[in-house]
Amino acid sequence: AQADSSGSFVLADLEPGTYNLVGGEDEDGDGRIGVPGRQLGFAGGVASPATLQVLDQTTLLRASVTIGVPLESEPNDQMSTANTLDAGTYVVGEITSPDAQDVYAVRIPAKGQYTFETSGVAGSCGWGIELDTYLSLSDASGNQLGANDNAFGFTGPFCSMLTGTALPGTLYVTVTVIERRSSDRSA
Repeated sequence: AQADSSGSFVLADLEPGTYNLVGGEDEDGDGRIGVPGRQLGFAGGVASPATLQVLDQTTLLRASVTIGVPLESEPNDQMSTANTLDAGTYVVGEITSPDAQDVYAVRIPAKGQYTFETSGVAGSCGWGIELDTYLSLSDASGNQLGANDNAFGFTGPFCSMLTGTALPGTLYVTVTVIERRSSDRSA
C-alpha cells in the first residue's frame, strides 16, 4: 500500500487471519522494502512486533509503524529473548563484550529458498575491524540446521551466509562475533 499525503494508508479487503505489519522505504519505485540500507519499521518494534488479527472484511485496525534504521533490542542472547524478523527484512545489531551473540527469530511465510547473511554496517567484512561473524540456523526445538563461518564474497572472507530451502514457521538465526587478533588481518 502507498501512503497518502498525511502518511496514512489503508489495506482493504484483507482475508481473515493474523498479520504482521512492516513498512519501509521503496527506492526507485522497485516495489521492494527490507533491503539492507533502506529505512524499515515494524508495527510494535523489532523486539516484539505487533500481531494484527483480521476477523472479517469489516475489521478496522489502526497500527503505527516508525520507519528508520531497524535496530536490535537487547537482550537478545538466546531463543527465549530473540528479536523477531520477517523473511526479507534486516536488522542492525551490535555485538560487543560481554554480549557474546545475538539471536533472531525469523518468520518464514512459505516454503522456498531463503538466504541468511551478515555484513558490516560500513559494507566491509573482509578487512573491516568491526566484523567477523559465525552464523548458525536452528529450528524451534534448538536443532542446528546449518552453520557458516567466512562466506567468501566480493567483500572478503569474514561475512557469514547460509542458503537453503525452508518450510513455513519460525527459524532461529544466531550471530556470534569471532574475536580476531590483529595478526589475523593483513593488507
